Amino acid sequence: MDENDILLVKQLKNREEKAYVFLFEQYYNRLYRFAANYLCDPEAAHDIVQDLFTDLFEKSEVLNITTSVKAYLFMAVRNRCLSFLRNLKIKDSYKQNVLEAHLYSDTVDAIEDGSVLDELQVIVDKMPPGMKEVFRLRVTEDYKFKEIAEKLGISENSAKVQMNGAIRMIREKLPYLKDRLLLFALF
Repeated sequence: MDENDILLVKQLKNREEKAYVFLFEQYYNRLYRFAANYLCDPEAAHDIVQDLFTDLFEKSEVLNITTSVKAYLFMAVRNRCLSFLRNLKIKDSYKQNVLEAHLYSDTVDAIEDGSVLDELQVIVDKMPPGMKEVFRLRVTEDYKFKEIAEKLGISENSAKVQMNGAIRMIREKLPYLKDRLLLFALF
């Protein structure tokens, strides 16, 4: 860690506003692009970087930076991205259990109403091409995420993030399907 980093860490620990402004102006855009590329989810990337800056301020007194500030920030964003992706896997497991419960109940009949499927099709048609293809392969072709990743030449995590984005779009447009939406996701 060079002298500038030592001074910057000291300023952060003393909660000097100029240190936070400097960090934000210097690193926010680069950290955001890094997270967005890592996750393929701009909203999640924004949240992760914002949370990092919030935590830097709130936990500044116990800040323990032993590398360069730049390396620390990028490592923190990387770790938060990995936690986000791990959390997706936990959600996937939960959604699988909910899906199975729905499949064995009589609530499935409500989804088979043609008007709901028509509304869903309109939303799917408005999805970005990559998201639409992941959604189609997962829902209509019953591909596993690994198979989707291989077919489209993307990572398995990217396929999951795209699927979550599709689900988010559907939830926004059809909020009354929140519980039953899991049937379409087929996690």
